[in-house]
Amino acid sequence: MYSTISKAAICLLLLTTQTQTQINVNAKEIVATKEWQVVEEGDTIPAGLHVRIDMATGQKMVKLLDDDDDTDDTMSTSTPTSTSLVLSDQHTNEGEYELVDEATEFEPQYDYVMMHRALSHLPIEEQERMRVGGLPALPIQNLDDDNNAEVVRFKQEMKALWLRRQQELRDAQEPDQVKVLKEHIVIFEKALAAAATAADVDEKELLFALEELEFHASDVDMARDFHTLGGWPLLVSILSSGSASPEAIQSYQFSDEVRAYAAWAIGTAVKNTGEFFPWAVEPVKMQADIPASAHDVLRWTKTTTALSVLLDIFGEWNGQNDVNTVTNSTDYAKNKGGISRKLQQKVLYATGSLLRGNRLAQEHFIALGGPLLIANVLQTCLSDKDWKVSSKVVLLAHDLITESIVENNLGSNDSRNLIAEAFTTKIWCDGAVGLLEASDIRLKEKSLFALETMTPYCIRDEMWQDKARKSMELLRREWKSTNVNEDYDQEWFAELQTLSDVVHAQLF
Repeated sequence: MYSTISKAAICLLLLTTQTQTQINVNAKEIVATKEWQVVEEGDTIPAGLHVRIDMATGQKMVKLLDDDDDTDDTMSTSTPTSTSLVLSDQHTNEGEYELVDEATEFEPQYDYVMMHRALSHLPIEEQERMRVGGLPALPIQNLDDDNNAEVVRFKQEMKALWLRRQQELRDAQEPDQVKVLKEHIVIFEKALAAAATAADVDEKELLFALEELEFHASDVDMARDFHTLGGWPLLVSILSSGSASPEAIQSYQFSDEVRAYAAWAIGTAVKNTGEFFPWAVEPVKMQADIPASAHDVLRWTKTTTALSVLLDIFGEWNGQNDVNTVTNSTDYAKNKGGISRKLQQKVLYATGSLLRGNRLAQEHFIALGGPLLIANVLQTCLSDKDWKVSSKVVLLAHDLITESIVENNLGSNDSRNLIAEAFTTKIWCDGAVGLLEASDIRLKEKSLFALETMTPYCIRDEMWQDKARKSMELLRREWKSTNVNEDYDQEWFAELQTLSDVVHAQLF
């Protein structure tokens, strides 16, 4: 969307049908857009534009090149080394010729008199801003005399001023949202560079940038631009810090608070947008320099994916990684599981965002042993009676199994069955039943949703079937023998009882 103007090198073409003595005092610098604009006498334009001249009237018009512009009618397209524009000898529409880039055949050509004239029409204060004392004086000598020191100096100064002015015009055309994303990327790069050398990281600045990015990532266009600008590997690297490897942790680490915000942004960027699903498994190369001795440094490298990094953090959660990160924030105090509560929540959110509806990510997830890693987390949460997190984990399994059932019913075979099998092992089936012990009736409802989906697979284990049947009968007796239904919306509670009947019936 922005590539045409950013890749076009700075050059110019003096479009004129009169002599240079006939100067249009209203000459201006053209700021190109996607729409055709008329080029008046003396106006200047940057290279890389689509330019037309009506040979019958002499009228000149320019616009930005469209992505789908037909280049077959031109001699070449704009390139980063483009330097001049020339008339094509190929006809387009009747009475018109195309002005096309001839970068590969010509050296840079500058009309320094025209450049000086165009810039001289800028306000005096603007000329002073660009150069103390304003524009350099136009030499009285022949400008073709490259042996004259004054001429050479004039050309050097004018070229530098011209290139600077054209860059400023391009920067002004760049949308504000792209500028914001670039600012975030600079902050991420700076933080990663500091962390890799064990230098102090401005976490306040980093947290602000991550929080802003998460907000912007909810916009599809901004999420796409962030990825196009190269921000995705940086975000994954920030999330990975602390779980990358025991050796790298010594010099390459961020707090759980920072990683929580990185996970949040990753989840929001990919969530529900099929175009971005491949990012979940996109290879990301990370590296860190690890001191091996007083004089030697070993470079640690690892190629990973966003999904793989999230699973590494589930390993931390289970206490399987040697993690030393500790945050001073009381809101992010670590629990005995190994990572902060906030990081737990955001890692679950990001994992669900990357997996739901994303078949490619689901297959990668199974290949990495993801279901077992998360099942172990579920077991830990249930043991700690952490019902809220347990319900989120169980519902993730429910959603993925439901997707696989729908796809199988639509004719998709094979690997979709792997999803149901992976999320209905004994640990998962026990977890769904275990959630019924929660005191909050809405958490019991989530357990019933999961059980309705999982029971047809779980009942292959007769011991589980007997256990689940007893739990369901206890729940049903409790609901019938108390006034619990008086505390809730009658219609909703009736639906909940119907759901429990369905699950109970599946167990026989």
